[in-house]
Amino acid sequence: MATYGPEVLYEGEEPIQADVVFVHGLGGDSLATWTKDDILWPKALLKERVPHARILTWGYDADPVHFLRQQGHQTILSHAQGLLADLKDMRESDEQKARPIIFVGHSLGGLVIKQPASHPQHTREASNPRVQVPGMTDTPDVPPPAYSATPSNPPPAASAFDIRDLLNALHSEHATSQASPGSKSPAPPLPRRKNEQVLDQATYKRVLELAIAIEGPCPPEKFQRFIDHYKAQNDWICSAESYKATFLPETFDPQSAESLSELLFLASCAGDAKVARAAISAGAEVDYVIPRLGDCALNAAFTFDHTEVIESLFEAGVSVLAVCTRQGINEQEYMARRLPMASPATVRQILSRRGKDALPSSAPLIAAQSCAVGVLQLLFEYEFDFMVQGAGGSSALHLAARQGQLENASYLLSIGYEVNILDTSQQTPLYDAIINCNTEAVKLLLDGGALVNIVDAAGDTPMHVLVVQPCASNGTPVQSEAIATIKIEIFLLLCAAGVMLNVANGKGQAPIHVAIKYVLSIMAALLLLAGASPDLTDANGWTPLHLCANGGNDHATIAAFLIEKGASLKARLPPPNPLTPFEVARHFANTTMMPLLRDAKRERGLAKWLARHGVA
Repeated sequence: MATYGPEVLYEGEEPIQADVVFVHGLGGDSLATWTKDDILWPKALLKERVPHARILTWGYDADPVHFLRQQGHQTILSHAQGLLADLKDMRESDEQKARPIIFVGHSLGGLVIKQPASHPQHTREASNPRVQVPGMTDTPDVPPPAYSATPSNPPPAASAFDIRDLLNALHSEHATSQASPGSKSPAPPLPRRKNEQVLDQATYKRVLELAIAIEGPCPPEKFQRFIDHYKAQNDWICSAESYKATFLPETFDPQSAESLSELLFLASCAGDAKVARAAISAGAEVDYVIPRLGDCALNAAFTFDHTEVIESLFEAGVSVLAVCTRQGINEQEYMARRLPMASPATVRQILSRRGKDALPSSAPLIAAQSCAVGVLQLLFEYEFDFMVQGAGGSSALHLAARQGQLENASYLLSIGYEVNILDTSQQTPLYDAIINCNTEAVKLLLDGGALVNIVDAAGDTPMHVLVVQPCASNGTPVQSEAIATIKIEIFLLLCAAGVMLNVANGKGQAPIHVAIKYVLSIMAALLLLAGASPDLTDANGWTPLHLCANGGNDHATIAAFLIEKGASLKARLPPPNPLTPFEVARHFANTTMMPLLRDAKRERGLAKWLARHGVA
């Protein structure tokens, strides 16, 4: 069982000259980390070498699962505050306070130790005096701390994400909601299901202004006058007389079919079924196209999804064919354009009055990505073919996952839709959800049985795709804190589902090789923490460390993490150039990687010396 807090291994002989504190790393323990062959080497070794030092070890929750999943653990800052508070409690006398502190940290323990010096404003808080430890957080009287064999700053041109960024990202506020039982992370906002035009008052007034404009373009100043005038009116105009008096030209003739048809168009824009029926009864032509706008009542009603007006127009015998002929399209194409704007009630009107043939065969695809789930239910009720495929062989489930339409995707699965259906690229809907960073869609598909170790036509697994997506127009991965947080969540979901991390794609590259290629430090660190092999070779026989040695300054962070995870410094490339990573760095004059690899080799030499003396 892990031991938390301080534990004195050796009290030291008087006079005590220093406190030596050992802090373990990720996945470690305050005792087991420093023990080899049942020998606790800080106690066994230092007791004789530095008899006038008090030797302590300090433990904290460093479980990798807790660390990655943000459950039941503290942040690095909280760990640091806990360390300082415990030390303060153990250093109460003036003599103890004046005593130097020597820290020995491994892995994550180094960041915990360095936190007070790196962010003193966080650890030196008046509201928490227990974390003010002389020798660490008090300035300026105390000299700044010195570090030995401690990676600190990245190279000048290092990646925007170093290992500290990784740790901070894993502890970011975006994931804190998971710490509370029963809480859920807020789902990303769903895309709009309707046309971007929304019938608010300003939009409505603009339509009205355009409708009564004189022939030709409306001058900007006149347009603004109309907008100002209509915005000043707080109440909707809900009678035919008000429409005629306020929104129609002075030449309005109640006996003229043209004037009545313009009135019908205005009522269709506003969704005023009462005025629309009155205009139709008075003789308005339901198929009339406003000359200066090139638009008609049916288009206006569909644009703003006014179901009652659409029903009135259908009852009056509106000819969809006539509208389509004027626009140069067929009826199904017209309906395909209007379907994303239609509510379930409107779609029911269309199907009940005109039948299944009124909508295109692609209706399930359109509805899956842009309509309310009620529309999908209606299409299923009317026995549309839900196995129809769109561009690239995309199915309805592919499109719903791509757009984050969770209700639609859930409904498709509920009616027996195959969760692992393939498109022409041999990709399942899970790929679409990952490419578009839709975490909730990924959860839904995994719960529905989506395969995580499937490969597409290029040999890429979902993990390969996660590493590089989303991409910019030039094909390079987009990097930001928000995207990194989402990708971490998806990464954990894939790992929980049993994803294999060392599978090579069609180019002979595993996800770790792809992460190094694009200098994706966070993804590389996550893969290694989750068990990816640090010595896995690609199709050319290059290990991850060889790839870093051949890279730029930005690869130093990944290389340091590879070394920490035990990457071989002696691995050689295949003939005819069997070079080690250091030799590769030297060959390419990589001045950043050469000292890093050389120092790592020396530290490995120290490890051998310790092993000969029976310690880890």
